[in-house]
Amino acid sequence: MNGSAHIWIDGEIFDATNASVYALDHGFTLGDGFFESVRVTDGRPRFLERHLVRLRQTADRLDLTIDPGDADLRTAIDELIARSGSNSGRLRLTVTSGPGPLGPVRGTSGPTVSIAIDALPHFAPTVRVVTVPWIRNERSPLAGIKSTSWGEGVEMLRRVRQLGADEALLADSTGRLSEAIAANVFLVLGGKLFTPTLATGCLPGVARSVLLDTGLASEGDAGIESIGHADEIFLASSISGIRAVVSIDGISVPRAPGGHTRAAIAALNDQSERTDR
Repeated sequence: MNGSAHIWIDGEIFDATNASVYALDHGFTLGDGFFESVRVTDGRPRFLERHLVRLRQTADRLDLTIDPGDADLRTAIDELIARSGSNSGRLRLTVTSGPGPLGPVRGTSGPTVSIAIDALPHFAPTVRVVTVPWIRNERSPLAGIKSTSWGEGVEMLRRVRQLGADEALLADSTGRLSEAIAANVFLVLGGKLFTPTLATGCLPGVARSVLLDTGLASEGDAGIESIGHADEIFLASSISGIRAVVSIDGISVPRAPGGHTRAAIAALNDQSERTDR
């Protein structure tokens, strides 16, 4: 896939070099918007229905009305995948609140909706994580939303990688384990696999929801210090998949990947084959 050769914006497909969004769009001036990232495998968008459901739920939370229906979005996605010339990729569907004044009051023209696709990055099957002083604010009005206001995540990942790690584990404001910067976290304690509840401010991730629906894992909260007692830890994301945590703050995790992690990988792949169009 040779970059984002084509981009769909508000119902039209443009060559990437000619595509544009209004300079006063609030997605650009204020970061007022949200997005979905969809993995394309074998020419198919994985778990697309789940992503579209979350897209509508987020729009409702932010009081935004998305005019293109799901059928129109599916058609646009299929055409972009076909034009990409590759059977794999990373597809991003972005919704902003649209053009508006320079201040924090939205305009009246409605949201801007765009879809782009580029090459799927390489993701190693294992990750090194660190604990950090930053938190996931579970009290934020954007808690649990895949917001385009992602500068905080960019800066956190930049600093984490300066430390020689791949990701970080974040606590919420009360000290409960919440999530990684760009993935949900799962851990095994006492022989049981669980992931933090949404009350910790973590994203309701698509891969997370698949694993919960299979019954392999359940929701539960624990202090971030519990990671030091976990038998297994892995990160889950619809783009990067499931990756075993092999070290925390430079200390090796003994079972990586362990049996629960391997079972989760198999379940995610199986559900993808069952549900993808």
